[in-house]
Amino acid sequence: MSKERIINLSLFCFFLIIILACFKQNQNMQEEMVMEQQSNQNRLDELEAQINENTNSLQIASNFSEEIQDMESSINEIENKINSNRIYDSLISLDSYELKKYGEFKNEYDDQVLYGLNPISICKMYLYASWIKDYETQYEFYTTDEDYVLWTKEEHLNFPESDSISDFSSYSRVYDLYVEYRAFEETEEATVVWYVEDNDYDHIFSLVKENDIWKVCFLPIQ
Repeated sequence: MSKERIINLSLFCFFLIIILACFKQNQNMQEEMVMEQQSNQNRLDELEAQINENTNSLQIASNFSEEIQDMESSINEIENKINSNRIYDSLISLDSYELKKYGEFKNEYDDQVLYGLNPISICKMYLYASWIKDYETQYEFYTTDEDYVLWTKEEHLNFPESDSISDFSSYSRVYDLYVEYRAFEETEEATVVWYVEDNDYDHIFSLVKENDIWKVCFLPIQ
């Protein structure tokens, strides 16, 4: 083989190696581009999944908000029905039997006339006496138990008019009227409880049982 042929063959091998190296490099670059493209696609898929998840969360939040509004509307509707069906009572208006007993009691102030009357009836008679300014009869509804007495009848009748109840709105239209009882070793107490419209607190009136008859505690209204 001639020297020139050897040189040509060497050059051919050199260029072939260069071409193969370039092909290999190009193939590696293509593989890297494919891998990067796949990585970008994965990131895009993740972003789309997050967007879908956030969209679902927003939809859930929107649905939840609508459910809350529906519940609030239902609650308001129920409250309106309760208010429209609410039974009102008056604590200064006596029924015929209570009015009869009030008149009998006023005649002689005999506590036995009050025997059998429940705490609500006694409470109503006391407030009725205040409403018609019959302060002498009003005092007779108080207990005579020394542990409860705070002032005399004479003092009671000399109290200034400003100390008397002037606003009877809390007694003329009440609802949810009921009685709570408390028993102790030697005494039994009762609390008349009621509510008034536009007030979110309860009103109470205190009584104590004296010889099986309900009498009014001093400072009964809280």
